Amino acid sequence: MSGPTLKAFTNVQPAKATGKFIVIEGIDGSGKGTQMCRLAEWLYKRNKTYHIVMTREPTAVSEHGELIRRLLATSREMGQYAREFLRLFVADRADHIRRLIAPALKYTCIVLCDRYKHSTIAFQQTQGVPFEEIIKAHEGLLIPDLTIILDTDPRIALQRNIDDKSRAYQEVFEREVYFMEKIRSHYLELPARLPNEKIIIIDANRSPDAVFELVRAAIEKHLNL
Repeated sequence: MSGPTLKAFTNVQPAKATGKFIVIEGIDGSGKGTQMCRLAEWLYKRNKTYHIVMTREPTAVSEHGELIRRLLATSREMGQYAREFLRLFVADRADHIRRLIAPALKYTCIVLCDRYKHSTIAFQQTQGVPFEEIIKAHEGLLIPDLTIILDTDPRIALQRNIDDKSRAYQEVFEREVYFMEKIRSHYLELPARLPNEKIIIIDANRSPDAVFELVRAAIEKHLNL
């Protein structure tokens, strides 16, 4: 008796989307990368139902993402390219959702994303773009199941960036504590300004172990995994 053919498998349609979309946010030096890796390992061991996908923004696979990275590395003034950044980030984000995030969620993945629209809200507001304009630009884009903002004192974050030998350059937004404080303040406003989204703020001035315990507790409390 012969088994199923390859054609039979390729004709199988995916079930309704059951994945989870989790975003990790915060100013540069808040420990996003460290917590993303620890969270991915913990989720992988916790539940074998889900596959784990780690990604970041801006992406490195679209022309918009590549241009963003060049502008971040070469910009010298905080207000420079404000609306150009907004346009590029939204275009890169829409492409990211279409190519990776939405298909992964459809195939029962937990998608962990280092930065998403909340970064654009915080950073481009600091550049002078109104909140309402940024929100309008994101209309129709995917809303995360949970957003975790790692709240860090800008002075601590800046020192972490200086100590990080793997960083080849500092982006324009990392160069002044004053601007990092403004960005931080915009992040802290998000739970009130986006009441229909699940946004959790975590004190990230602590040790990586202590921060991860708070991240893990937030996942357990707010998501059914």
